[in-house]
Amino acid sequence: MKRSERTIVFCHRIVNDSWKRSFSHQSCEATLTRPLSTSEQEQIQALLAGEKRLVAAFEQYQARAKAIDLIANLGFGALREEEAREFAQTCDKLLADRVADGLTMDDVLGLLGSSWLDSHRGRLPQQMTLQLIATGHEVRNGRFRYRRYRSLAH
Repeated sequence: MKRSERTIVFCHRIVNDSWKRSFSHQSCEATLTRPLSTSEQEQIQALLAGEKRLVAAFEQYQARAKAIDLIANLGFGALREEEAREFAQTCDKLLADRVADGLTMDDVLGLLGSSWLDSHRGRLPQQMTLQLIATGHEVRNGRFRYRRYRSLAH
C-alpha cells in the first residue's frame, strides 16, 4: 500500500456563506479548499473584533465539540466461510495488545503481512473490513496513530 500524498484539512466554521452564525467542524481533502483572499481575511477579522458574543459562543462550542476521528478502512475479500468467521479473532490476535500504544498504517500492514489475512486484503468481493480509528486524528512523527479498531462484516 503506497502512502498517500494527499493532505487532509480540518476546518472549524464560525459563520456560513451568508455570514450567519453556523458552527461546525469537518475535514476534507486539500484540493477542495482555497486560501481566503485578503478582503475575506479582513472581513473575518472585523467580524471577530466586533462580535464578542459570537466569539464567546464559538469558543464554548469548540470546548464541547468532539474532535474528528480519522477512519481508515482496509477491505478483505475472497474469504472462505471459515476464514470469514475467523476474521475478527485474527484481527484481535494481531492488534489487541498493540493498538492502545498507537499503530501507524505501516505497523498495521506489517502485522497483516505476517498473517493469512494479507493475501485477502483488497480482494473482491469484499466481505470484511478492518476499520482503524485515529482518535482526534492524532499524528506523531508525521504519521497518524491508530488507537482503536473494529472488524466489520458486509
